[in-house]
Amino acid sequence: MISNQLAVALAKAEDENSDIEKVKERIPYAFPWNRRLKEATRVEWSSTDSADAFDSNLKNQKEKLEKYGWLDTEIFYDLNSYGYRCDEFYEDKDSYVGIGECFTYGTGLPADMSWTSLLEKDIQKKVWNLGLCTTGLDTSFRTLLTWLPVIKPKAVLMLENSTLARETWYIDENNEEWNTCIGFWSDLEWQQEICQSKTERYLNRRKNLMAIKELCDMNGVEFKLVTALERNEIGFKDWEENKDTKYALARDLMHPGLYFHEAMVERWKKELGWQESK
Repeated sequence: MISNQLAVALAKAEDENSDIEKVKERIPYAFPWNRRLKEATRVEWSSTDSADAFDSNLKNQKEKLEKYGWLDTEIFYDLNSYGYRCDEFYEDKDSYVGIGECFTYGTGLPADMSWTSLLEKDIQKKVWNLGLCTTGLDTSFRTLLTWLPVIKPKAVLMLENSTLARETWYIDENNEEWNTCIGFWSDLEWQQEICQSKTERYLNRRKNLMAIKELCDMNGVEFKLVTALERNEIGFKDWEENKDTKYALARDLMHPGLYFHEAMVERWKKELGWQESK
């Protein structure tokens, strides 16, 4: 549990209480467009699984789309009113929270192929999908800061975000604050350099993982972690075993497919002591 000294310190910030309340109104939303919309929505495309990418792959890599089953398989992204690929949030002390980036969100896959959905079906307990595309540990901390006290799950299952992504906040011309994710893909050189600096990545990772663990402890929630390194190892192994199989690759032809997510279900069941990994 949080110490009394830390609790007192957290309650005393340099900013005015009124400003802090405005911050708390901003941070529950996944991305700026979700904050503007403020309602549940269904979209056909998301992140690297875009209409433009699909059209390009249809023109240049149609045989791969056909091989992996994406010429005749529909995908929808059903997002709650805060922009997460799950139901509206409610308290469920017997549930689990899955969090991470694209590998948790299920980029390029139907929702029922993501490891959160597969695990939920397997163990017959609610598993929330709080994964967000192209995000780093900054975003995962922000997400848990808001939603752990609401959901009150049994455990957080983190499939670690890449250290190559960060979240920053900026002030627009109307003096409103918005979040944005930066990384090696960013247009601005300073944003690329932040994410390429090994020192910055090391410190940011340590800080966020320690903060997330403390946050879980504060809320009486178990914290389980599969590192990005192990995630990559699982992904490479899965790819070698299934690369010629339908759904082995996601529709964007970039992210891992169904078999990676099935492997993650077994990994989490082993982590939680439900059964031995296959």
